[in-house]
Amino acid sequence: MRTVVLTERRAGRYGRTVHPTEQQQRVVGQLVLVFRESLLLNGSRDVDYRIDEHGAVEVRWTSGPFASEVAAELAAYGAIGLLHVDAVTTTASTTGRVHLLISDVPVVLHAFEPIGKSAVSRRTFQTRPSEKWYWPSPLEEEGVARDQVLWTLELSGDLVATVIRIPYDRPNDINWSEGGQLVAVSEDDRPKGLSPARRAEVSGAWEICSILLRYAPKGMSDDDADTWMAEELGNSFFLRMSVAVIFRDRCIMRDWSGFRVEATMMDTATTIPWSIVPSALRASTFRFKRSRNVPPTTLHVREFGGRHSMFTVSTAVTWHAPSSFFSKTSTYHEVNRPPAVGEGFVD
Repeated sequence: MRTVVLTERRAGRYGRTVHPTEQQQRVVGQLVLVFRESLLLNGSRDVDYRIDEHGAVEVRWTSGPFASEVAAELAAYGAIGLLHVDAVTTTASTTGRVHLLISDVPVVLHAFEPIGKSAVSRRTFQTRPSEKWYWPSPLEEEGVARDQVLWTLELSGDLVATVIRIPYDRPNDINWSEGGQLVAVSEDDRPKGLSPARRAEVSGAWEICSILLRYAPKGMSDDDADTWMAEELGNSFFLRMSVAVIFRDRCIMRDWSGFRVEATMMDTATTIPWSIVPSALRASTFRFKRSRNVPPTTLHVREFGGRHSMFTVSTAVTWHAPSSFFSKTSTYHEVNRPPAVGEGFVD
């Protein structure tokens, strides 16, 4: 687990610089020591500490335990006098964001795409057959997965993309009524510790995947993401149909046909499994009959087997040059043609 302590930051995008007080620094130091000694954030990545514009100490991490689980452990430390926890307030998103008061300093615990302590333990220790079975997390554990996207009609009339993420195996082993996406993470994000036999089985998927994902490292800008996606789509050794960069609060995807789509949520405080959104976006280009085969402006998504309810993302589409592979396909001239005057996009 790599820990980065950010001692000061700008309040808002263009606001004044916030300098931490002595008490805020003391609370950050206490939290760093507690997390290091207790392994509370074991299994997390991209852990960082910051002072927000309201003067709260914000601890953020990706994967790992739920924020509510970490808050309960910190409260237990407070009960035995090792940490002065004054109050714990859980927001509506009980697993992703929790507010505490430690030594009169507000603290916000914010977990992005958490998997929970039990899932972290299963990755660390061998699970006995008699223990409770959990839905697998193949992308996090092996770096490769198959995303089957099933479309269901809600009572509200909304059409929802339900993403079923299953372990990668030989393509003909499982037959589904709807098409799926072979998803793989980039080389920098590939998990360590796979057995040689399993690594040999999944290595080919990294070369032929429908969607190549990269988790945005700390400090990555949109320009950096666009540069990486353009390089991958222009790779002459591998056929890349779609590439995507996953940020904590959004994702950006580029398709080989030339469109670039940025998916966001209005409620930035809610944590969702962003890694499944590219599969839903790509599946929507086949499901909805829209001009030039782009995703719809809004998309309802649900993760099968996960702890998240249905969520809705908004999309913004721009156009770039298609990949050299796509330019050679029979659909190039129709899909990538410039829109006629007044044509626009059709929802």
